[in-house]
Amino acid sequence: MDQITPCIETFLAELGIEQATLKLITPKWKLTQYRAVINWLTKYKPATDASNLDQVRGYLEAFHHLCEVEAWNQALKILVINITYPENEQLHNQLFTWGYYRNLLELYKKFLEDLANIHPYYQTIFLYGMGKVYYAQGYLEKAIEYYQQALELARILPDCQQESAILNSLGLVYLYLGNHSQSINYTWQGLVIAWKNHNYQGQAIALNSLGLVFCQKGKYSKAIKYLQESLRILRQSYNPSYEGRVLGSLAQAYGGLENYEKAIEYQQQHLTLMQTTQDRAGEGDALFNLATTLAICKRDSESMKYFQESLDICREIGNRLTEVNVLLNLTAFYQRLGNKDLVRKYCQQAFSIADQLGIPLDSFQQLGLRLQKTQKEAAQ
Repeated sequence: MDQITPCIETFLAELGIEQATLKLITPKWKLTQYRAVINWLTKYKPATDASNLDQVRGYLEAFHHLCEVEAWNQALKILVINITYPENEQLHNQLFTWGYYRNLLELYKKFLEDLANIHPYYQTIFLYGMGKVYYAQGYLEKAIEYYQQALELARILPDCQQESAILNSLGLVYLYLGNHSQSINYTWQGLVIAWKNHNYQGQAIALNSLGLVFCQKGKYSKAIKYLQESLRILRQSYNPSYEGRVLGSLAQAYGGLENYEKAIEYQQQHLTLMQTTQDRAGEGDALFNLATTLAICKRDSESMKYFQESLDICREIGNRLTEVNVLLNLTAFYQRLGNKDLVRKYCQQAFSIADQLGIPLDSFQQLGLRLQKTQKEAAQ
């Protein structure tokens, strides 16, 4: 990361914290906390090869010191500061993209302890953020709970853009649970709101979700129509992260049609964009989908490599939904190869995680036609 904007001096002024007025702060313990804020923001210099988390550690430490003095509005400004790399995202959103779910959950919980002190607009953002983190970790009931709380607030404000995003996220949860009618209902509501408010990104996201619903229902040609329209909208503006996800969805549709060459082409594009934007969960998903298609094509060494890379990322960031999908596909992979020990190992691991999450294995949509195809070939 080259730089964070705004510059430190400007940001401190925005926070209302200045060296010249520090001596006016009482009591002494509070003064100590504010001095720590200034020191972390002005003196902390990450190493050139520092991790993404270490790159922003000065901001995160300053955030915690502000929470100690219950300076909620100042702490909030840190979480929503824009990061210039890679897509000028707010800090909390960038942490999500990087896959720092555990750290992000801790930050959100600081606000949720005193939610009444936060403006309703930001309450909506952080409740929605909690839902996204729980979804990424596989706790779907918790995700729904926080999404619903965020949705109620968004409708009161009203915040049409946020409302559309939350509805779409609810649609994805129900899609994962195999409840197609609920998924379509929420996603369609989000699409209508986005369309009425000329929110083109919201339209593209909703169209992608509808495409995924039709993929899961086996209506692949219909899915492709929705996904191509989503891609067309996204390519009118620079949004590589969402574009990558739509390419991944198109790969899923073409895989369903058994056009594996086209599926692999889209999956490789998906993977490249996820790596470019440092979207760790997206990268894990892209690797998994590519590995699954390669396994169907019996390109075993390549498939094994990508399965393992996906599994490593999932375990690193705590993306347990994709982890279960990888484990189940590894089970099918080694079943075809006749390795009973590895079949037992990966199957048991998948059952254990699914049981912890409270999700039946038949809810894991990534199994679908591709896993069945792999198992069918194993029997031949």
